[in-house]
Amino acid sequence: MKRCKHPGEIIYLAALGIWLVLMILNLTYFREWVSIGTLSEIVQYTVLVLLLVKMSMEFKFSVRAVAELFVVLLMMFVGYSCGRLSFAVSLALVYSIKNVSFEKVLQLTFVIQAAFLIVTVTSSQLGIIEDYIWREELRERHGLGYTHCLLGSHFVLFMSLILLAYFKKLKVWLALLIVLANGLIYVYTDGRTNLMLAAGMILLACVAQLAEKYLKSSRVVALGAGIIPLAFGAAGVYAASNFSFESPVWVRLNEILNMRIALMFWAWNEYGATWFGQRIKWIGASVLKDNPDLAYNYVDNAYVQAFFSYGTVFAVLLCLGWGIVLYRTMRKGQYVMASVILVVLIHGLINPQMIELAYNPFFLLLGTINVPEKKITESA
Repeated sequence: MKRCKHPGEIIYLAALGIWLVLMILNLTYFREWVSIGTLSEIVQYTVLVLLLVKMSMEFKFSVRAVAELFVVLLMMFVGYSCGRLSFAVSLALVYSIKNVSFEKVLQLTFVIQAAFLIVTVTSSQLGIIEDYIWREELRERHGLGYTHCLLGSHFVLFMSLILLAYFKKLKVWLALLIVLANGLIYVYTDGRTNLMLAAGMILLACVAQLAEKYLKSSRVVALGAGIIPLAFGAAGVYAASNFSFESPVWVRLNEILNMRIALMFWAWNEYGATWFGQRIKWIGASVLKDNPDLAYNYVDNAYVQAFFSYGTVFAVLLCLGWGIVLYRTMRKGQYVMASVILVVLIHGLINPQMIELAYNPFFLLLGTINVPEKKITESA
């Protein structure tokens, strides 16, 4: 990792590192070794204090800066009032990334994720922590020390995306590593969608490299790409509100997506639309494992889950933010990076990790959209 050039960057990377360790620890059975509730509270407030120190060092008063800070604080309050302080901390990290090298962020995230993956998987195979086996009809899926059978697969996919973004080019050895890592984790977890996304990532990266070599940046193409997150979000909300068991098309699509649309429809009828979110306790498979009497209500679609949890305002800001990030990336001719972001957005259609920093460091890029485009460099 390159040497940090200023105190604000050091403070930020320390806060991010502490936060990632806590979040990933909570996704493994190592959490049973500590009092995770007390530890979480201590770490969350510690991270917030560190970020406050960084902001006080760098904040420059202007109407625009105050307006941006107000929006962020409002969304942080929404998360806190909905019972999710961790979401508020994540938004604080997004807002505070200015003047921090994103390259260093990728390095730090990858190192922590890789270290946890190696230690967690190895410990589960040695019997130090539980390797819970999820049995679904003919499928036998290993948790590998994580609290759900797909978490290890998600981490390997996002680590692959981090490597591609860091090197900015799909080299032969990197493609082989991505195929090997995602193929190996698939053998244990049977994470078919992640395996397909890994294959799609390689294909998209190959096309992107050709585009970088032969195509000039196009405002029209960039605008078209920028609309994608809004289209994904709108499609998710439309599906949640218009699904019908009487429509053969909807029923078939729901079957293909493993009942995901029906669960979104149920959530729509149960919670409806709000401006600023609501308290919802999402019950997924990892919770049901220890509490079989509860009712499953988990919405996998990241856009729709954000819509229900944090409200219409945040969901729109989220899609607009991703759209601006994708537009700027395309305008700069960084098509490989754009392909990485696109895979993240597609992954969000069927999984919620798009706004979870434990997996996805690219969420932090939304904190750079208020920086004038000409000032955004590799280390912005």
